[in-house]
Amino acid sequence: MSISYGSMLPDGERVFTVTVDRHEKGVMEGVLYLGCQLTGKSFSGYVALVRMLEEYFEQIQYPRPVMDLRGLQLGKNNEAIRLEEEQIPRRIGRISSYVIRVTQRQYASWQGIVVKENGAICRFSSFLDLVVCLEKDLVRQGGQKASGEDTKPAEGQKEIPELGAEQKQKKAREPGPEEMQEHVEQYLEIVMGFSKVERIMQDTFRYHFRIDDRSRTFVVRFLFYENRSCQGILYWQEGHREESFRSFLELVLMMSGAVGEETAFSCE
Repeated sequence: MSISYGSMLPDGERVFTVTVDRHEKGVMEGVLYLGCQLTGKSFSGYVALVRMLEEYFEQIQYPRPVMDLRGLQLGKNNEAIRLEEEQIPRRIGRISSYVIRVTQRQYASWQGIVVKENGAICRFSSFLDLVVCLEKDLVRQGGQKASGEDTKPAEGQKEIPELGAEQKQKKAREPGPEEMQEHVEQYLEIVMGFSKVERIMQDTFRYHFRIDDRSRTFVVRFLFYENRSCQGILYWQEGHREESFRSFLELVLMMSGAVGEETAFSCE
């Protein structure tokens, strides 16, 4: 049974707009507009975007999560998610813009739809799906601009449709374990910005992150690839902390929490 509910929220409060001004080496920077707000807040990277949206979901209580997300350290003063306070009064990105509706928060992840500038609709069954959709479109946009092709959006603006019963039941082709593994490996590096990755075994990786004088090392063992996401075990070396994760989103929040809070756990 879906936990999403029919609230009294205006429809405009259930969508948000992401405008992208910069996309280099997998780092997405832009402005996030929540609901019908006329001004937005700038962000740098997927981690900042995720935390802003999770906070907004909790504020409006929609969509409600089926399960609470786990984390190593999810403090609001996390250095990794400090955002510019300046309010940006525009809704058009220099590279692209996306209107996104998260309709459900099941399996410790997000489900919903994205409307691109040209009106094309992309449905996502997990946060990983959403990242893949955005990254592929941004890479395409970059390639078109480099070749001089016209990237202007199609005339007319399409509204985000509600998902009907038939649409909810229609499932996209489920990628196999090997394809999912490739997606997880590729997009985890993009989302987290890791500079060094070491494969220990077929399903186990060591990720090393360094910012200023702080170093973070994680060992991740991927056990399953279900619900178009990943499940497994995360070990944070400096904090001597092990935790299981149930989705790509949960893994990202765990790792970013440890990276951004140096004194979250003692290393006894």
